[in-house]
Amino acid sequence: MKKIKGRSVSGIQNNTNYEVCTFYLENECINVNNVLFDNCSFRTKVLLKNIKNCRFSNCNFSDQVIFDLSKAGLKRIPNFIFDVHSLSQLDLSNNDISILPNDLFKLPMLNILNLSFNKITVLPDDIAKLEKLCEIDLSHNKINCIYNSLFKLKQLKKLHLWHNAIKEIPSSISKLQNISFLNLNNNQIEIIPPDVMRLKNLRSLSLHANKIKNFPSEIFRLKKLENLDLSNNQIKTLPKELGLLGSVVALYLSSNEITHIPSEIGCLSSLRRLELQNNQIKEFPSSIKNFKMLSYLDISRNPIYVDTWKNIYLWLPNSEIIY
Repeated sequence: MKKIKGRSVSGIQNNTNYEVCTFYLENECINVNNVLFDNCSFRTKVLLKNIKNCRFSNCNFSDQVIFDLSKAGLKRIPNFIFDVHSLSQLDLSNNDISILPNDLFKLPMLNILNLSFNKITVLPDDIAKLEKLCEIDLSHNKINCIYNSLFKLKQLKKLHLWHNAIKEIPSSISKLQNISFLNLNNNQIEIIPPDVMRLKNLRSLSLHANKIKNFPSEIFRLKKLENLDLSNNQIKTLPKELGLLGSVVALYLSSNEITHIPSEIGCLSSLRRLELQNNQIKEFPSSIKNFKMLSYLDISRNPIYVDTWKNIYLWLPNSEIIY
């Protein structure tokens, strides 16, 4: 192994032992393999991808530290990661990881953690120790519930849990007061609890491909909600309170069992995208002419009356209409 000591360097060479070196990395470093860093300083942003057989001993970092170990064929998380206490972003997606070691939760600066597309079934309670975590992606794993430990992450803003086996949303979700993005697509959820209305900062709620039968009235109290996806569920009726979602920009209700659109939908003054394809809708209220911001409307695969088709084009002359 080559040894470099006491130098200022702008790149990383494989099969090298760096001692007391100062790094000024100008670009991301890809395929970093068999490299030892002893008593080194990193003065710029560090982005390392596909890292193998490395060691960081007594190193310090002046800027952001990002490790990308996605698609690396990992069955466990490499130990060298736990030595980088300044690590801010960690991508371990698309691996074969099933167990999360306790050392992972001793990274005090970690704010983004991607564990999607693995084989995780259980979240340890110690995940709550990641006090600065603002985004976690646990999508496409084998998780069957939303663990209470997640609700202790007070800084959490984005939570991705799509494509798991989750059957219910616990009332404790109301503790995520800073959450702005919640993705629970492709699970087995039947009911949205009233506690969801306490998520005052929620801007995006995705529940595509679940088993929801009723349009939850609690959603109407989410005044900051901009994106709502309830497509591919079993919803039959849209309540007139739908018109209270004045901040919604995109509304996805395709592939349900909807037969009637309430006239109050015309109150969605911010709406830009509306997807209602693959339902049982025959008529549309004239109030949709109030969609001044609407740029895209998909109403294909509905048994819409011919006269209604003509009216829709008259009411929305500036919108792209898919039929």
